[in-house]
Amino acid sequence: MHLLIINTDKSYSENLKYSLETMGHELDISCDQASGEELFQASKHEMVLIGHEPGQIDSLGLLKKFRAINPDLRVVISWPQADVRFVCEAVHERVFDFFTEKIDFRFLILLLDETEQRIKVESERKEQHSRLAMGYARLKQAYNDLQERLK
Repeated sequence: MHLLIINTDKSYSENLKYSLETMGHELDISCDQASGEELFQASKHEMVLIGHEPGQIDSLGLLKKFRAINPDLRVVISWPQADVRFVCEAVHERVFDFFTEKIDFRFLILLLDETEQRIKVESERKEQHSRLAMGYARLKQAYNDLQERLK
């Protein structure tokens, strides 16, 4: 899975990147909002992990901006000091998940595994839908051809 981490704690992000890359994930990291936005624009990420930092990283602003570009994007926000209003607004903006403490690595692994399964199921569903649509189009064309011959 291709992830983007936006977090002001560079050593934490580097450790997370190293650990997840050893598990086969591809990661980009940014220590500020501006470069995070540039990395997001430059590559197709399946999930974005944002460490909210008041005055430095506007995670709700990024959530809105990124979801406007890619409505299927999974955005996870981490902010230990989050209040109920902030969490409710994040949920309203369809945050994928929310950590009210530092990201627990074990839970993150479970979340990534579950997300990969969802992506696989969604991909298979879209592929099946595409095959059915093509089959329907062929049947409709055959029906129309038959109608023409019967005239």
